[in-house]
Amino acid sequence: MAPRVRSALVSVGALALVALLWEVATRLHLPGTGNVAPLSVVLAQFFTRLLDGSFIVALFWTLLRMLGGYGVSLGIGLPLGIALWRVRWLRDSFGLIVPGLHGMPAIVWLPLLSIWLGASQATVVVIVVLASVMSITRGTMDALAQVPQLHTRAGRMLGANGWRLYRFVLLPSAMPGIVAGMKQGWAFAWRGLLGAELIVTGLTGVGPILRLQGVSEGDRIAVLLAAMLLVCLFSVCVDRFVFESIEGRLLKQRGLHPHGEAA
Repeated sequence: MAPRVRSALVSVGALALVALLWEVATRLHLPGTGNVAPLSVVLAQFFTRLLDGSFIVALFWTLLRMLGGYGVSLGIGLPLGIALWRVRWLRDSFGLIVPGLHGMPAIVWLPLLSIWLGASQATVVVIVVLASVMSITRGTMDALAQVPQLHTRAGRMLGANGWRLYRFVLLPSAMPGIVAGMKQGWAFAWRGLLGAELIVTGLTGVGPILRLQGVSEGDRIAVLLAAMLLVCLFSVCVDRFVFESIEGRLLKQRGLHPHGEAA
């Protein structure tokens, strides 16, 4: 059996076991399950809200904010990372600022942004930018710093100078690390976005559903778990079908095997 098929079967089996235990435990009202809805009820809420469009509309608006903020982060982080790696005085000037901003949770900016911009779409989008831009910047810096000098010398010997050196040698060599920074930036941005949507009122999106806005008392637990399931599934899809696909393609171009798979 192929490794991928075996891995998929193990994953499906583990999920099925968790689902069975969840359903049985809640139906039998075992201790600790009093505030947990049965999985069948959660799934019923999930598909009902998916089919009536409420989950799709909420995810659309959340994703729109995500793509807007993340796109700005890419536009800032990639050239900034290249500049900080290339220009020594710039790197020395911002040497403490970049890791400081990178380590600061973006949600701590929310009170200040709320004063400046109010409870608005712009506040949430800026949170997304602040959550992800430094991860992309640092990922780009570190990836370029790890390119072997041999690659640079070989490129120059073959006539790659100026922008051609970046286009054909440095950036392709650093691309796996850059993509890793982009992936981390997406994860931080997604967390920051949902955190901001949970707090900022007057928006349409996944956050207000998690806040149980407009949900009747009897459905609150089931809807909350269904919304969490939506977030989880979307996160898995982005990781598996976007970033893992890109990373796998880059590794195969270098004759490597994704995730350490045997040849």
